Amino acid sequence: MFDQSTRSLRSILDHPWVRGLCLVLVLYPLLKFGFVQPWADGYVGFDFEIFYQAALDLREGKSPYSDTVFHGDSPPSPDEVAGVYVCPAFFARLLIPLTGLTPLLAKLVFVALTYGVVLGLLAPSPQSALEGMGSKEPFWLPVFIPLCFLFSWGPLIENLRFGQSNLLTLALFCIAWRVSQSKSLAPRSRGLLAGVLLGMASMIKLTPFLILPFLVISLEWFALAGVAIGVILAVLLSGWHLTWEFFTQILPVVSTLESSSRGIDLGSILERRFPVPVSGWLVGLFYL
Repeated sequence: MFDQSTRSLRSILDHPWVRGLCLVLVLYPLLKFGFVQPWADGYVGFDFEIFYQAALDLREGKSPYSDTVFHGDSPPSPDEVAGVYVCPAFFARLLIPLTGLTPLLAKLVFVALTYGVVLGLLAPSPQSALEGMGSKEPFWLPVFIPLCFLFSWGPLIENLRFGQSNLLTLALFCIAWRVSQSKSLAPRSRGLLAGVLLGMASMIKLTPFLILPFLVISLEWFALAGVAIGVILAVLLSGWHLTWEFFTQILPVVSTLESSSRGIDLGSILERRFPVPVSGWLVGLFYL
């Protein structure tokens, strides 16, 4: 009975109009929130404006962080932090080439590149697509169905609209995943290179660190070494002093303030169980 229901569902999903609907659901957020709407109203997005300004500060040799907010005698208030939203120095360093463009054009290029990389890497290769067309199994289902949920999901639409750094982290994660699946590289080389990409992505968002326990359990030592190398490279590119300032001062303070505004949630629970720096890092792992 279960097999029959599965076959019926697959036959329905294999209709051309369903494929077209899936494609529309994938492209709709990109076209509307990534291109049409920004060009129509000139909207850059609060987050990307701050990232852009941080990249300008780094290009001019200045710190992207405000001394008056984070180095004052008293803890900063949420209103003060709202104007200097945390931008990891490594992410700001990667945005420096886009500072030659206007903020709006820089955001459009950033969204197009990162979103395009994710779509390109998750889509089936031409060879597998041609092979799938000749089989009875709908080859596109394993790809397009998850994409429909992923790229039509509210938080990711916000990432497109505001030009948030999650897009670059997701792109690096997809590249690392494709590298780990490559058959043209030796297993050790695959693990090392994928780990380097994960390590660099974790210097933009802490979320990729969540995969470390699985690498330890599976004894992927070369991947773990690659993560360490990626972190070191990101620190060297962004400057060790800025990285130290970010993880020891700015991230704990901002994460604590952000979680306190949410009421009773994961952040507030962590704050009751751990000291401020540790709770700030843990909150940042999920929220930043």
